Amino acid sequence: MCDTSNGYKNRETFDVITWLDNEESSQNLMKELARELLEDNPADEQGDLGSAYYAMGERVKEYFDVLNDYDNLTRETFLMLMDIGSLYRVSWREIGERYIDQVIEDNHFTNA
Repeated sequence: MCDTSNGYKNRETFDVITWLDNEESSQNLMKELARELLEDNPADEQGDLGSAYYAMGERVKEYFDVLNDYDNLTRETFLMLMDIGSLYRVSWREIGERYIDQVIEDNHFTNA
């Protein structure tokens, strides 16, 4: 059985990206985090961005951990989490890759 969703590893990963991109403020935050990360951790000598993808995925996961904290849980966040389902199935690295590549592609950062 194939579990991919719109080109992503699974539905949960796609839903997280959809939720982040639905609000301009969260989309801009993700791009800013990716820009900062690229400034601090450029590609290695072979142009590999693997560590940047992983680090960005971890930043996105931390953002969701804060949202998921009971003390910060709003109605909107609760509904978003219900829509996404299990955060354990989310491919955080894949989300990190998406935002790193998007920042490079949008010429917001030159990784030379």
